[in-house]
Amino acid sequence: MIRSLYDNLSKLSILVSSFDKVKDILLIWHKQHIALDLPYKIYYGLNYPDKDFIKTQSSEFSKRTLYSESYDWCYSLKKWILQIDSEYILLLLDDHIIRKFESKHIEILLTNLKKKNINFSQLTYASNSLSNLHRNDYFLYGELPKGKYSINLQPSIWEKELLLKLLKNIESAWDFEIKSSLKFNTNNSEIKAIFFLSKEITFFEQYIERGKYYPNRFNKAINKNLHQFLKREKVTIRRRFISHLGFIYKVIKEFFKAIKKLKIIKIQQIYF
Repeated sequence: MIRSLYDNLSKLSILVSSFDKVKDILLIWHKQHIALDLPYKIYYGLNYPDKDFIKTQSSEFSKRTLYSESYDWCYSLKKWILQIDSEYILLLLDDHIIRKFESKHIEILLTNLKKKNINFSQLTYASNSLSNLHRNDYFLYGELPKGKYSINLQPSIWEKELLLKLLKNIESAWDFEIKSSLKFNTNNSEIKAIFFLSKEITFFEQYIERGKYYPNRFNKAINKNLHQFLKREKVTIRRRFISHLGFIYKVIKEFFKAIKKLKIIKIQQIYF
């Protein structure tokens, strides 16, 4: 078991995708997660080296940062990925804040991704609402339902080679989600996808939208001593209300899609 855990830890890396105009948000991610002491290699994706910014950061932050030397989203993501040597990548955006991340559950997931030839696993389907249906010693999984945005940039574990293939001829993050989902929706798709939900692998709701932040989400996700590093405007109250309605609709829709394919397994049972 110890050897298996070590092997799986080396198979997975975490890539936090960001860009130069939001370095403040990426810095908050870094400071927020230091205390978690995650047992995986963590990389930060930025566009161009900034000597003045680097001088003010710790060596730990600097050595984790990868540069694409481009502002093109697709090219940048490919450039960062090619600098990572693990078989699987947990791809996060810079406002995907980890709440819990239990390595034992990740070990179970990675073992079964390999065994079943699964190359994509979404970790927040139905925004973890399904996780409320079971105890801590169980987790939920199932075949990922097909839809317009089935393959997206929410917290997910990717097989690196698949991710590189899907990034061909892509113009933007939005274009990536639509085209990847279309490929997933076809018969005999090369994308083999599941959702995997655990009470010990959870994330806070994203707090940034178009450069502005949701104060309630930010306050829940980020430690108070780090609030000083965010110098941004708040999302308008009207937009917060609309977003909340959209969030409720998304959760309900995904909940009923997932419930049809849902399977529950006890943690002690290593294989699906």
